[in-house]
Amino acid sequence: NALRANVERWLRQPQTHFFVRPQLSTLVLVDLDCCNVPLDKLVALKPRALTKTSAPSNFQLWLTLSDSMRAKSSLVVARELTASLQGDMNACTSSQQGRLPGSTNVKPDKGDIVELVLAETQHMDEATYLSMTPTPKLRFDPVQDKVAVGSLPAARPPVSDNSAKDWAMCRVFLETRPHVSLEDAKKALSGRFLARRPNQTYYENLTLEKAWQRVRTVHSTRLLCGLPRSGLASRVCSVCKTDMPRDKYSTSQWALGEAGKCTSCTAAASVAAARGKDSQPKKEKLCSACGALRGSGNFTVSQWQQPDSTRKCKDCTCASQATTSKVCVVCQEDKPKECFAKSQWQKPLKIGSTCKDCCRTRLQQSQDDFVNNHTGQHGTGAEESLWARDADKATAVRFIMAADDDVLPSTDLKAYQAAQATMGRADWTALRMQPDSSGISVPDKINYLYQAHLDLCHLRGRAGIVSALKCEGLNWCNISLDASWCVARCEQCRARTTRQCIRPQSRHLPTPGLAGQVVGVDLKRVTPHDTSPRWCMLVCVDFATRRVSAWSLDDGTATVGNVQGVLIRYFQDFDLPICVHSDNGSQFTSVISEALKRAIGLRNRTIPPGHPQSNGLTECMNRVLDYAHGGVRERLQAAVLAYNSAPLQKFGAAPETLWRVMRPLEIWMA
Repeated sequence: NALRANVERWLRQPQTHFFVRPQLSTLVLVDLDCCNVPLDKLVALKPRALTKTSAPSNFQLWLTLSDSMRAKSSLVVARELTASLQGDMNACTSSQQGRLPGSTNVKPDKGDIVELVLAETQHMDEATYLSMTPTPKLRFDPVQDKVAVGSLPAARPPVSDNSAKDWAMCRVFLETRPHVSLEDAKKALSGRFLARRPNQTYYENLTLEKAWQRVRTVHSTRLLCGLPRSGLASRVCSVCKTDMPRDKYSTSQWALGEAGKCTSCTAAASVAAARGKDSQPKKEKLCSACGALRGSGNFTVSQWQQPDSTRKCKDCTCASQATTSKVCVVCQEDKPKECFAKSQWQKPLKIGSTCKDCCRTRLQQSQDDFVNNHTGQHGTGAEESLWARDADKATAVRFIMAADDDVLPSTDLKAYQAAQATMGRADWTALRMQPDSSGISVPDKINYLYQAHLDLCHLRGRAGIVSALKCEGLNWCNISLDASWCVARCEQCRARTTRQCIRPQSRHLPTPGLAGQVVGVDLKRVTPHDTSPRWCMLVCVDFATRRVSAWSLDDGTATVGNVQGVLIRYFQDFDLPICVHSDNGSQFTSVISEALKRAIGLRNRTIPPGHPQSNGLTECMNRVLDYAHGGVRERLQAAVLAYNSAPLQKFGAAPETLWRVMRPLEIWMA
């Protein structure tokens, strides 16, 4: 019904192709581009339909085969007829579609409307077809109504394979004789196999060996389960009371013993159960669009689970999707789909949809009303600006600190804009807030905020206050801004903050002149991607040559003594450094400091707080090694060797080469 109602409007859609193919097994489609055949010759074939896709001579010929030609494949007829009429051979497929009459051919340089030249209920004329085809593969005898085979090869006779019978014979023989050996079975069944193979002896031995293994496995399973060793080759079915062989039972039914059913009775029981299930009355639900009571088959799975107010059947869903316009319930104007939001467009007809302009107007009106009711001494309308033209973030901060105690961003517009300015909003002077409908008064809000902040001991800031209030069931609009307002005006939090303090000076490292003078040390825990245990990675980086040394330690054994032993071996192989550098926030900082102090009597130098870039080289080496070993402990040394051997783009040489060149001369002499 939706197709009939909307096909004319669909055909008017610009730049759209429309194709069609009827579901007929004897349908033949011939696509003729630049056809040189006279039109009367095409009509003589008695087509079911003849369409003109574009000027001057592009046609599509629709033919149906008669009863006497049903034995002939329609695909073969289409190919022979297309070849004789010099049509498009690429269109000779069983699923080829043609253009819908009445639609527009939107191909480049076309733009013509597909015209229906002929339409009659008739079958293809056989005599005309045979006369137009030079050498048809099949010719028809209209008297005997048989097909005379010409150049097609004769069908091969069906080949019967008796391997299944041989398998059943071997299993029955071995089941009835459970104590027979494999060699005796081969002698007894020699020459009784029905199937014939090029290597007959190999086939018989292989079939018998597999059957012997299968029977022995079944008997072993029955003995393990405490069941008697069965040698029966047949059993009476519990339903039809017929003695059936073992191959007529499934494995599960044969295991049931005397209560088992043969395969025929099992299939009949399944069909009867399915029919009984289908005969039960199906549930019906009400469609919210058409108001009709329909069964579950008329709804999709998602629509069947919807409530009664929004549920739609398949027909109503198709009709609503085909609709391209709706009437707005506010302005009562018929507008296209682009003028509605997705949530408004999907609303049912009983509720109605509101266009974007009306929604925007309604929201602006509610904001203006709220501003007019809550601006107080700051203004009387939405058009009046509450701030000076040159107001900036510093102005908003000063307003927050000088505001009255009974002012909150959730109730005062200027306080709301100032709070948004501290959050980094660019257009904070033109923002409008949504009205608060919680019903909580301003003094109660202030009491709740400061009490929660005091209970948290002035910790966790805005997030902690909001989380604590929501756990108590207290929530209102812009509660996060109110919490930020409370923290910003707290004297104790302002006295403890370091945001307004002078930033600490960076601790510059001494410039290394030779290799090994400045070394960066870091200890990191590595978590593998699989179920392998975690381990620790100790990294030493030379700042002059970028040479890396790394060691792996078991998790829990990265103690002062173990790290001390590794560093002593490292400094024995090389010279003592001038400065050892490490980060300031690692959980292993105390371990590295104590190990260096015990090993060489040197105190490491940590980075200043707030300057992680001072230890950037060591952190970069950690990241490079993490990418290289991928969490696998055994790949760590291979990753170190690969990095030290690769040339660096900055220096044009490998770190190992730079290390050997930039070592102090006295070390080489020693």
